[in-house]
Amino acid sequence: MYRRLRKHCHHTGRSDARNKYQLAFVTADTFFATSSTISDYNTDVTNEAALNATLAAFDTANGVTWNVIGSTTTVNASTNAPSTGLVFALNGTEIASSAASLYSGALLSPIDIDQNGNSLSTLTWTGSTDVGTVAGGINDLGQVFPEFGNSSLTTGGWIASGNGAESDNGSSLYALSSVITVAGTSPVPEPEMIALMPCAGLLLFAISRRWRNSPALQNR
Repeated sequence: MYRRLRKHCHHTGRSDARNKYQLAFVTADTFFATSSTISDYNTDVTNEAALNATLAAFDTANGVTWNVIGSTTTVNASTNAPSTGLVFALNGTEIASSAASLYSGALLSPIDIDQNGNSLSTLTWTGSTDVGTVAGGINDLGQVFPEFGNSSLTTGGWIASGNGAESDNGSSLYALSSVITVAGTSPVPEPEMIALMPCAGLLLFAISRRWRNSPALQNR
């Protein structure tokens, strides 16, 4: 059984940072970190998002694209996957905000939900420091011992936990969406509950109704 995403609309006279958010997930599949080309990893996470039909439909409807949270020798994660505001996991958990941004050195909650809505504690190739810059030396993506993160952590270790594994070992990746806008002078979709139904194998991703009911969250 398939259920469409419910879209709730509102009118507002202005568009600002409080009406924008991003989504993040950790990939269920694993990948080598042998490529030094950032677009290869962007393709990997984009393909992962497309594996879930409901998420793919949401992406198409809202013009969402995906980039890897990762750094090669020439590209910082913070440049490839920029973020300065609200970020949510696919279960609606708040990961980052404008006051505690994604690359501030710590997270509000771990990025431990995969594209299928399942909890996943795993190592993730990042090639990055805890502020989203290139790890350097032999620790970038595409080098011998890329930096990796740990999806169960909220400290800087979420993105920079160690570098003792060779790049031809498989690990997950972090995916970050483009900015999704929820404001304007015309009705537009608000982030809304997209709940997981494991028994039916149906994933409906979520940004909690707290968005509409909590001024404090809206003003972050």
